[in-house]
Amino acid sequence: MRGNIRIVLDDIDDLPSTSQNIAQNNADDMQRENLEKRNRRLDKDRERKRKNRENESEQGRMERLEQQRIRQKIRRETENEEETEQRLEQDMIRHRIRRETEDEEENVQRLEQDMIRKRIYHKLNLALNPDDGDEPAYGQVFIVDTEEALSAMNRANPVINQNRRLGYNVPRANEVAAVYVPGADGEMPNAKIVVREKGKELRILDNTNQLVSPMTYPLFFPRGTLGWHPDIRQENSIRRVTRLQYVSYSIGIRKEFNPILYGGKLFQQYCVDEYVKIESDRMRWIRSNQKTILADAYKNVDSYLEKRARETGKPLGRKVILPPTVTNSPRYIEKHFQDAM
Repeated sequence: MRGNIRIVLDDIDDLPSTSQNIAQNNADDMQRENLEKRNRRLDKDRERKRKNRENESEQGRMERLEQQRIRQKIRRETENEEETEQRLEQDMIRHRIRRETEDEEENVQRLEQDMIRKRIYHKLNLALNPDDGDEPAYGQVFIVDTEEALSAMNRANPVINQNRRLGYNVPRANEVAAVYVPGADGEMPNAKIVVREKGKELRILDNTNQLVSPMTYPLFFPRGTLGWHPDIRQENSIRRVTRLQYVSYSIGIRKEFNPILYGGKLFQQYCVDEYVKIESDRMRWIRSNQKTILADAYKNVDSYLEKRARETGKPLGRKVILPPTVTNSPRYIEKHFQDAM
């Protein structure tokens, strides 16, 4: 009897542990069920927010993002160091779980969105890319980097290395060049900068605007120093500072640090860009001051050109007389050749 009683008592002693296991299992089931309900609720909330964002206007989107930013700022300012660590850890876990559970298509979309957020895109007018047979519009000036172009060719064409041939006098320095499309009369393009201010319309800046240089080369002008403009006066003089004089001064060697001289390829691009602007300004001045350079003295040339135009049946374009001071012009080369002889 005692043995039986002992067995019964032992069984009674085991009852609490069994009930605890049952209670723990029930708690786990409830927690799992609550987690599933929470996930379903979150999925519905995300779907609802997604539909609302698809239908909202641009102004509503900006207001929502601004309110969200203010709430996050207030919450982060009031949290302590421990809460900050917990928030960062939860964010890390949430991002890791999301990336592990997303499929390949969602992964590609996320990467494309990240690239869009971290890259600056320049808005170009379609007139900059004319169709075949159409005349190009606006100032067609492009900066060409031979090293970058060669690298792009190697990436795009894997067999290009097989087609290389050895040669003599191979260039040992990678240089930057400017390519531009001349106008109908052969003049250099007057390149302009298109700026879109936040919340405003597009603004077009001429290359003589003093904001062009600091906006195009922010690394060279970190403090937003204004660039050249036609109204800069020389010290103690009424004469104006030319663009050539200004650029020569800006790239001069001094005791203090000059970031332009340490720009590498960007420094070469800056020099080429300014050279194109200087030549454009010089040609513009010559076209506007034909009387100053005594272009009327070349009436025989005008008569000859008009006669040739009538004989060939081609329209005669605008006549511009280049003085012998224009570098690399035919008269410049002829003059220096005669001086050398």
